Amino acid sequence: MSRKLTNRLAECRAAKGISKSQLAFYLGLNRASVTRLERGDIRPSIETAFRLAAYFKKPVDDIFQLVEEGASDE
Repeated sequence: MSRKLTNRLAECRAAKGISKSQLAFYLGLNRASVTRLERGDIRPSIETAFRLAAYFKKPVDDIFQLVEEGASDE
Protein backbone atom coordinates (compact mmCIF):
# COMPACT_ATOMS: atom_id res chain seq x y z
CA MET A 1 0.00 0.00 0.00
CA SER A 2 1.11 3.52 -0.62
CA ARG A 3 0.95 6.43 1.74
CA LYS A 4 -0.45 9.87 1.05
CA LEU A 5 0.63 13.06 2.80
CA THR A 6 -2.38 14.95 4.14
CA ASN A 7 -2.42 18.21 6.03
CA ARG A 8 -4.45 20.47 8.26
CA LEU A 9 -3.07 23.73 6.85
CA ALA A 10 -6.43 25.28 5.99
CA GLU A 11 -7.71 24.45 9.47
CA CYS A 12 -4.61 25.89 11.15
CA ARG A 13 -4.76 28.99 8.98
CA ALA A 14 -8.46 29.54 9.74
CA ALA A 15 -7.88 29.09 13.49
CA LYS A 16 -5.18 31.77 13.37
CA GLY A 17 -7.41 34.03 11.27
CA ILE A 18 -4.92 34.65 8.47
CA SER A 19 -5.31 34.64 4.71
CA LYS A 20 -3.45 32.51 2.21
CA SER A 21 -1.65 35.66 1.09
CA GLN A 22 -0.46 36.40 4.63
CA LEU A 23 0.82 32.86 5.07
CA ALA A 24 2.48 32.97 1.66
CA PHE A 25 4.26 36.21 2.61
CA TYR A 26 5.57 34.65 5.85
CA LEU A 27 6.83 31.58 3.98
CA GLY A 28 8.29 33.51 1.06
CA LEU A 29 5.96 31.72 -1.36
CA ASN A 30 3.17 32.88 -3.61
CA ARG A 31 -0.52 32.47 -2.79
CA ALA A 32 -0.94 29.77 -5.43
CA SER A 33 1.73 27.65 -3.73
CA VAL A 34 -0.12 27.88 -0.41
CA THR A 35 -3.32 26.82 -2.19
CA ARG A 36 -1.51 23.85 -3.76
CA LEU A 37 0.00 22.89 -0.38
CA GLU A 38 -3.41 23.00 1.30
CA ARG A 39 -4.98 20.86 -1.42
CA GLY A 40 -2.13 18.37 -1.23
CA ASP A 41 -1.15 18.96 -4.85
CA ILE A 42 2.45 19.56 -3.77
CA ARG A 43 4.51 18.44 -0.80
CA PRO A 44 6.32 20.96 1.36
CA SER A 45 10.07 20.95 1.68
CA ILE A 46 11.39 19.96 5.10
CA GLU A 47 12.26 23.61 5.71
CA THR A 48 8.73 24.75 4.82
CA ALA A 49 7.15 22.06 7.02
CA PHE A 50 9.24 23.19 10.01
CA ARG A 51 8.56 26.87 9.32
CA LEU A 52 4.83 26.11 9.26
CA ALA A 53 5.10 24.19 12.53
CA ALA A 54 6.92 27.10 14.16
CA TYR A 55 4.42 29.63 12.79
CA PHE A 56 1.41 27.70 14.05
CA LYS A 57 3.23 26.63 17.24
CA LYS A 58 2.40 22.97 16.58
CA PRO A 59 4.48 19.86 16.02
CA VAL A 60 5.00 19.02 12.34
CA ASP A 61 2.95 15.82 12.73
CA ASP A 62 -0.04 17.84 14.00
CA ILE A 63 -0.08 19.61 10.63
CA PHE A 64 1.07 16.85 8.26
CA GLN A 65 0.12 13.17 8.43
CA LEU A 66 0.95 10.14 6.32
CA VAL A 67 -2.15 8.01 5.74
CA GLU A 68 -2.48 4.67 4.01
CA GLU A 69 -4.18 4.91 0.64
CA GLY A 70 -6.66 2.22 -0.19
CA ALA A 71 -6.81 0.85 3.36
CA SER A 72 -9.97 -1.10 4.02
CA ASP A 73 -11.96 -1.15 7.25
CA GLU A 74 -11.94 -4.96 7.48
